[in-house]
Amino acid sequence: MGLQWATVGGAASPVFPAAGVALAGLLLGGPRLWPAVFAGTVAAFLLRAPSLPLWVKAALASGNTLAALGGAWALRRARLRPALTRLTDVLLVSAAALGSSAIAATAGTFALAGALDQGFRQAPATWLNWWVGDVTGVIVVTPLVLSWAHGEPVGRDRERWLHLALCTAAAWALAWLSFGPESSRMVRPWLTFPALTWAALTWGVRGAAAAMVPVAVVAIQATTEGHGPFGTPEGFQFALLQQFIGATTLTTLVLAVVADERRNSEALSRNQERLRRASRAGRIGLWEFNIDSGAAAWTPEAWALFEGRRPGSGRVDYARWLGTIHPEDRAAVVRTADLAIEQARSRLSEAHYMDEYRVLHADGTVLWVASTGAFERAGNELVMLGVVRDITERKHAEEALRENEARLRLALRAGQTGVWEWDLVTGRVVWSDEVCGIFGIPPGTFEGTLEAFERRIHPDDRTRVRAEAQTALEGRTGYAIEFRIVRPDGQIRWVTDLGTVEHDEAGQPRSMIGMVTDITEKRAAADAIRESEERFRNIADNSPVMIWVTGPDARCTYLNKVWSDFTGQAQATGLGFGWLDLVHPEDAERSASIFRAANARREPFRLDYRLRRRDGRYRWCIDAAAPRFSPSGAFLGYVGSVIDITDRKQAEEERTRLLEVEQAARSEAERANRLKDEFLSTVSHELRTPLTAILGWLHLLRRRSSREDEDLCKGLAVIDRNARAQAQLIEDLLDMGRITSGKLRLDVQPLDLHDVVGAAVSSVAPSAEAKGIQLEKISSPAVGVTRGDPSRLQQVVWNLLSNAIKFTPEGGSVQVKVSRAGDHVDITVSDTGEGIKPEFLPHVFERFRQADASTTRRHGGLGLGLAIVKHLVELHGGAVRATSAGVGKGATFTVELPLGVARAPAESGTDGREVDARASVDDLCELSDLSGISVLFVDDALDTRDMVRTFIEERKARVRLAGSAEEALRLLELERPDVLVSDIGMRGMDGYELIRRVRALPQERGGDVPAVALTAYAGNEDRMRALLAGFQTHLAKPIQPTELLMAIGVLAARGAKKGRPQAVDGGPPSP
Repeated sequence: MGLQWATVGGAASPVFPAAGVALAGLLLGGPRLWPAVFAGTVAAFLLRAPSLPLWVKAALASGNTLAALGGAWALRRARLRPALTRLTDVLLVSAAALGSSAIAATAGTFALAGALDQGFRQAPATWLNWWVGDVTGVIVVTPLVLSWAHGEPVGRDRERWLHLALCTAAAWALAWLSFGPESSRMVRPWLTFPALTWAALTWGVRGAAAAMVPVAVVAIQATTEGHGPFGTPEGFQFALLQQFIGATTLTTLVLAVVADERRNSEALSRNQERLRRASRAGRIGLWEFNIDSGAAAWTPEAWALFEGRRPGSGRVDYARWLGTIHPEDRAAVVRTADLAIEQARSRLSEAHYMDEYRVLHADGTVLWVASTGAFERAGNELVMLGVVRDITERKHAEEALRENEARLRLALRAGQTGVWEWDLVTGRVVWSDEVCGIFGIPPGTFEGTLEAFERRIHPDDRTRVRAEAQTALEGRTGYAIEFRIVRPDGQIRWVTDLGTVEHDEAGQPRSMIGMVTDITEKRAAADAIRESEERFRNIADNSPVMIWVTGPDARCTYLNKVWSDFTGQAQATGLGFGWLDLVHPEDAERSASIFRAANARREPFRLDYRLRRRDGRYRWCIDAAAPRFSPSGAFLGYVGSVIDITDRKQAEEERTRLLEVEQAARSEAERANRLKDEFLSTVSHELRTPLTAILGWLHLLRRRSSREDEDLCKGLAVIDRNARAQAQLIEDLLDMGRITSGKLRLDVQPLDLHDVVGAAVSSVAPSAEAKGIQLEKISSPAVGVTRGDPSRLQQVVWNLLSNAIKFTPEGGSVQVKVSRAGDHVDITVSDTGEGIKPEFLPHVFERFRQADASTTRRHGGLGLGLAIVKHLVELHGGAVRATSAGVGKGATFTVELPLGVARAPAESGTDGREVDARASVDDLCELSDLSGISVLFVDDALDTRDMVRTFIEERKARVRLAGSAEEALRLLELERPDVLVSDIGMRGMDGYELIRRVRALPQERGGDVPAVALTAYAGNEDRMRALLAGFQTHLAKPIQPTELLMAIGVLAARGAKKGRPQAVDGGPPSP
């Protein structure tokens, strides 16, 4: 087309499109296409300018080729963007057009000058015309080719293509209107500009370049034919045309680029805004890092991810970024970044950066982030651009997924389960490692074919497995089957295989996936359970008792044969709740309620009810059951047994009746025992009270009697001896009552047995002397100190000595010996008396047993002394035995006591202890001068009051007498005594109540008066009760006058010295 419009030698054209095509071709295809450019140019000159010499054609083609090569080289060096999206790109193409066209114009001018006649005369005009034509061709054609070759594809957007067609048609129409044969010379060529602007604004560079083509073609064609505003005879019509085409093209392209940049800027702004919103929503930040300078830049989203806050102050650089990384990840992150930078310095286009790590905020928050970057050059500096996004949730999800996968693998391994897949298209079968383990082959060694799988199935089960799989494929159903496999070692295992079929979009089976589980142990367990159930039923049916089983719903599921034999009910009839029909109507509801409650709580139960036997009679039965549970703890129901207990029930009723009779008899015996105790206590009190008066007056008479009156002295001694014997009998009766009721207690303390035995010997010495019996005491110094109740041990020795003296005739001898034998002490009492019959020796220590129990016996007594001795010795942990060589040969009693370890007993005295009953009258005179002491004596026995008054007044004390507790309280209000002496057992108010009321009085009214308790109740319990009630000391009746006087003297002295009473014998102080 350019040569068609050529005016200089057929080689110069006002617009030369070939120059633009050549430049665009080399830009798109590279320098290697220059031969094609050269050949194409030569061919064009051969066709359109055949008259030119060949060397001229070659020279012209060479010039055009060099011009295109030079322009393409320059544009590449200037980093031209072929899509021409920048104004710089349009200007670069324009500059390349000016430079490369000069090369082609120069070469063409010199070649034509040498070939034409005019030579170089027309060279300047030729050069200018050539240069302008090539420039215009490059400006028009090159942007058209490049923009359409590199622009974004439009695709099948018909609306946009229609829009371009309209723009191009409008441009052609306006160009024809401006340059056509019918155009007026007054019509301006700029009339085409609106259409070109339209194309430029709507389609950009591609639209502007495309719309410019019809305008240029019409303008050139019309002008060459003499039409239009440039079709004048003047010589510069082509120059004006070239200026018009060049200026219009450049203006349109610039306008298109500016419009594209504006649209791109607006789109970029919109995209950036969308990107910012997406970044905020997706927690994605952008960052930039200049590797050479170390400077960095973060978007607000990047700040939020790296430091957990809005953009802050301070320099953002590589070190600050490193500071945000979790210390445990920092070294690995640095290695990854250094490797990417090293790669970028050597191969920039291939380098990239990608890493995942944790960042640690100042508040301790830890986030997982993923950072991705690319490299580019900014001048001579290497820059890395990238994004960072929050992947914490993904990491947590991945961790949870890994944990779930691990748990699944563990569960599959624990459950001996594996997963498989069968691809129906390829026929390949994939097994997991667990499946390989189940089939007994190493992981990863399965051949992966259906035939390999079927080969491992037991031959007897293969057909059944194939049929089940085919049914699943044809019927869209699940696949489930149990079968046997044969392992390589020959072992046969049972497996259960479950699978499902997956279909494609057309509904055709595509694959099967499933899981296989080794159930060999489960099958063995099931077989064992069946065998156990059979064994249970066999045992139950042959058991002698009725056995039943229920399920979790409480319904009976099994009744053994014995049930049917006993009740006559068929087993099927009794299942469920049918067994209740045989329970007695009065027991049915209660039994069902107990069973339902136990079933709800899953606990054992036991009940009894009446069950109808096959003969119609009801029998009492006991039903006991225990819950059943599976190995996993699931409740399975109950197993129970029913036993006929009618005979036992009757026996129990008889036993209950006998027990009630026995309990009644026991209660009666206990009541009788209580009555006996009460009787003994009453007898003791009633006997001790007169004995107190008897012994007291006897003591007084013996003191006042003349020693010359032997008959009187002898009579008084007999009275004294018998009164004391009477008192001892009372003591023996009371002690035996305490022994039989278990109320006898010991007051254990350190003691010296020599003193105990000595006191007993002194006590019986008068009796021995009266009978002319020699009484001998032998003590070993090695005995030392032991522990025991002094009074009770003295009672033991006294009883043995009294017995020996009683049964030894006058002139005989009695010996008591205390010796140590190993780890115990022996007290031996021997006599030369009547001895003991051999047949009576085993009974000598029994209560109320006497060798001579006839009415004509020579010796009195109740037969209680030795029984009391035995019990008291055994309470001390010892033993007593009796020996005798026979009648008339004496007897020996030996007491063995364990040798205790204790401190020596404290020295005796009057401070804090009761006065020795054997104190002489002279001792009393020395120790008990009661002058000026006021005594209030309370006793309901007149004889005792008179006796006590006489003794007290003889000691120069002043005494007031009260016959009752009420009278004593009245006297106490009138005058406060120095000592209060009161009997315990009195009519009306007793001594305990009296002392409680006294202690309730204020001190100035006598509330703290020292008090002595007198009682015929002489046990330790009675003594402790008196002390706890508020008395300072306790004296047992019959009292010894010396004891009473000594107690009064001690208490009066203490009261005067300390200002308040103290317990004489260890009791608590009065309140």
